[in-house]
Amino acid sequence: MNTIATRRMLVAGFLAVALGAAGATRYVDANSPGAASPYTSWVTAAENVGDALGVSSDGDTILVRAGTYPQFSTLTVNKGVTIRSEDGVPWNTFVQGAGAVRVFVLDHVNAVVEGLTI
Repeated sequence: MNTIATRRMLVAGFLAVALGAAGATRYVDANSPGAASPYTSWVTAAENVGDALGVSSDGDTILVRAGTYPQFSTLTVNKGVTIRSEDGVPWNTFVQGAGAVRVFVLDHVNAVVEGLTI
């Protein structure tokens, strides 16, 4: 195989991996009009973060609409996902632990939680 063909194959393989790693966007809205897995639009948004996390995969983003979300058990984030508020600011989106519940445990090197008040 010549050098040009080899380079083209390497570039094509790199692009396929890079584009495939982008991940899906999952949506969370406490007032979802019709929650339906895999929660890939605001119309079918999960009503809580845990449901969206449950169907997510490495590289996914979970967008949480402004509101208050009571959390009665610890969410272990053991996937490389980003959980963030829809508008990116923490003063509109609250995830509240019930009692002494730890809300999030980040158990993956690429797990991110941002723009939320916990």
